[in-house]
Amino acid sequence: MSGLNIIVKTIMSTKIFTIGKDDSIKTLINIFEHVKFHHVPVLDENKLVGLISETELLRKMTQYPITKKNHSEMNFKIHQVMDRNPITIQQSDTIRTAIDNFLTSNIGCMPVVTKSGELKGMLSWKDVLQMTVKKIGVDTT
Repeated sequence: MSGLNIIVKTIMSTKIFTIGKDDSIKTLINIFEHVKFHHVPVLDENKLVGLISETELLRKMTQYPITKKNHSEMNFKIHQVMDRNPITIQQSDTIRTAIDNFLTSNIGCMPVVTKSGELKGMLSWKDVLQMTVKKIGVDTT
């Protein structure tokens, strides 16, 4: 399929929400409640330092003892629960590379970054699927 040679930049999402590594879990929960995204990139000085998903947040929160203080204040910081080594992709990479990453790593999205780690967007498996559907002309209505 010639669509596999399309570059990531052409289908990635650029409207993304980010969070800082020292922000609170309460802030993250507020983001998840108000957006359709399930993954939020974590930044420190405009560089990607992690990724957090709704699912990962729930899983990791169960690893910490719940006390009255941290339960009521959501007194955890993002860096305590984020994935510190997310699999990333660059804007110039091909969809073939993206698909390989999705399949071999069992992930749902990848931050799109520059070589220096600056976040440019997000690419999800849904972005790839939508591109494929358009390319082969399937009517989704």
